[in-house]
Amino acid sequence: FPERLRKAFPAKFAESFEAAEREVIRLLEYGEATELLQWVQFGADSKKSRDACVLALRDRWSLRANGVFGMPVRMGWRVEGDWAVAGYHWFSLSQIDHMAFRPLFFRKMEKGWVWVPGSIDNVDPAVGEIFTGWMKGEEMRWRELAKKQVLESVIAIKRLDLAKETEEAEVLQLAQKWSSALRKGRISELLQMSARLGDGSDLPRRLYRNLSYDLTLSQRVEGKFTGLHRVGKWTAVGFIHQEGEDKVFSLMLVVPTEQGLRVLPEIDLISDGRGSRKFLNKVSLDLLQKHVSVAELEQIKGLFEELEQKVR
Repeated sequence: FPERLRKAFPAKFAESFEAAEREVIRLLEYGEATELLQWVQFGADSKKSRDACVLALRDRWSLRANGVFGMPVRMGWRVEGDWAVAGYHWFSLSQIDHMAFRPLFFRKMEKGWVWVPGSIDNVDPAVGEIFTGWMKGEEMRWRELAKKQVLESVIAIKRLDLAKETEEAEVLQLAQKWSSALRKGRISELLQMSARLGDGSDLPRRLYRNLSYDLTLSQRVEGKFTGLHRVGKWTAVGFIHQEGEDKVFSLMLVVPTEQGLRVLPEIDLISDGRGSRKFLNKVSLDLLQKHVSVAELEQIKGLFEELEQKVR
């Protein structure tokens, strides 16, 4: 199998460790299995090569299995001669409190850098000892850093500034990208398009929970964009997910920030015909109330109720 695989999909090499790492991470998140295996260093015999393939695909599956919604978060790296290690936190929306540290090892061959899947046992013993000591020394710092790194691209908003205008073309582009990222399960892209309420000091459990719900729904049935909606100085976009006669309508708030437009996943206003959803919508509005005026809150509440009636 390894020999036939290499003939069909030739091995690839990178000029630097960083280039190999970037490509492997991209393929672990979004690429095809055959593309990923092109970066794997095969062993000296057929069994070791098969084992390397299994280990590589295990790492891929650990990020992309149903319901995991995983994202690799880089913690640090070290190079020793022809070997390198990149330390990652395997973040998952299904286990937001779990710290899953995973080292990825790379080796410089005659043609360039490749990935060596598996444990540190596959690394040269002398170098492996150095890497082990380094990772143990970094563990406590990484535990503190991990939560911040996951949210690095999410903008924290202490108080919403609705005075800034939102351009229709930009809103529509954001809505399209958001829907596409949900459908493809691209957690990092969703976070890059997100904002959160508050000073950013707390763990945004509601944001994570809502993203997990939206991802589950969007991967089961593709959402249909219902339009851009404005009320007062608010901007929002609507989506409908329909399975048979069952409809789920969601209204997502779009807010301006210094870094551009962002979605507020914490404020999920959803109509699915269930009583429990009314309670969850109230929780969203109660959270929003802490950051806007009563009049502004009533505007978005009224808009949602109006749209809810139209889609039913």
